[in-house]
Amino acid sequence: MNVALTKCFYCGKDNDILLAIRYNRKGEPSTDMSKFHGKADPRRPCNECKEAMRKGVMLCEVRDGEKGDNPYRTGKLWVVSAEACKRIFKDIDFDGVRFIFIEERYAKRVGLHDPENNVSETGE
Repeated sequence: MNVALTKCFYCGKDNDILLAIRYNRKGEPSTDMSKFHGKADPRRPCNECKEAMRKGVMLCEVRDGEKGDNPYRTGKLWVVSAEACKRIFKDIDFDGVRFIFIEERYAKRVGLHDPENNVSETGE
């Protein structure tokens, strides 16, 4: 396979198209790109996520009790200002952090599931 479509690690949407650039004398790609197909690279957010992280901190909801670098996600994402995150989560330095996982119970506890809390005054 000489083409692969990667996923955004942060939102899960399609991200980059990777093309093999080296071929052998038979015209076959020297690197099998299929190992990259459908995979996500946490170093390369999609353009939407880059913009969201520029505006604030992305909170990605995961199932309660999930641990590790890539826990099971519920599909819910929110972008919250760094200032609000500093007030809500006291133990995290949000000056350099732009993405965190949050368990469902904590997302509910801080009001992220309340629709009235999910739109800023500017409508973003």
